[in-house]
Amino acid sequence: SFFITVNGLRRTAESIEDARTNIECQPAKDDPSGHWGPIIHGYELSIRFKQDIFRTNEPVIATVIDRNAGTNILNHGSPYGGDLDFSFVIKNEEGDQLIDSFMPTRTTGQGEGWIPGTQYKYECNLTKRYGLSVPGRYSISVHRRLPNPDGRGAIDLSSGTATIRITF
Repeated sequence: SFFITVNGLRRTAESIEDARTNIECQPAKDDPSGHWGPIIHGYELSIRFKQDIFRTNEPVIATVIDRNAGTNILNHGSPYGGDLDFSFVIKNEEGDQLIDSFMPTRTTGQGEGWIPGTQYKYECNLTKRYGLSVPGRYSISVHRRLPNPDGRGAIDLSSGTATIRITF
């Protein structure tokens, strides 16, 4: 009962062995620091940070994990690409949403078949994209819009919400 982090379509002996004990590869119920969102059509999304307190001159790196938590091969919404496939909702203590300095565009294409029990991991420098340098507390979630597997419209996938603090 674990998820294998893969690069491309390959699972290696090392990735399988790592998945057995790595908290990032465990089911969402066993990984509260992953801030996992609900499973929608088999897709599940997480956001995590190596720490929850950052200094004003320190990059805030978010780790995003996108997984196939279902039982079927997913043929829509290829997991390939980079952090620009994801949008973030970042709010300060006053509830104001920060603006993304990049205008992310979808960099992935149609999937070739994403097998159940696998996940992809991305890192995003939120300081670069959102100018996170003002001291304070921030709530952060990650989002991804994908074609609905039933062919009608799109689904909005989201993680849970993480909280970080920036100090002097």
